[in-house]
Amino acid sequence: MQARGATAEVDAYLEETKIRSPISGEVSLKLAEEGEVVGSGMPVIAVTDLDDAWAVFHLREDMLKNVYKGRKFTVHIPALDRDAEMEVSYIASVGDYATWRSSKESGGFDLKTFEVRLRPTEKVDNLRPGMSVLLPMEAIQ
Repeated sequence: MQARGATAEVDAYLEETKIRSPISGEVSLKLAEEGEVVGSGMPVIAVTDLDDAWAVFHLREDMLKNVYKGRKFTVHIPALDRDAEMEVSYIASVGDYATWRSSKESGGFDLKTFEVRLRPTEKVDNLRPGMSVLLPMEAIQ
């Protein structure tokens, strides 16, 4: 009986040495090396979910007239030399540090910057994090 308890304890310790990702994806960054002691709760790798892609654009608020959640745009991805359809999924103001100041002479007002995220409407093969995505200015005006 005592031997079974010791075996169960060892099995429990062994189970704690296994690391499982909560998502399916590709290891994009290794933060710790084999044999390195890492504190509980500290990340050891970064996993990129290649099926959850989006492009980020920072637009002045005066450019948002025709940009709204659900709107679809055709964008160009230079690295893949192809166009893709993407849909606006997120719009939010970025901090005050990203304010466009008006000139005092024009009598205008300060313009805020907004983060706009577009997600592909269909899977884009070989789309990778960090790739440039071009949204033509005339498409948003």
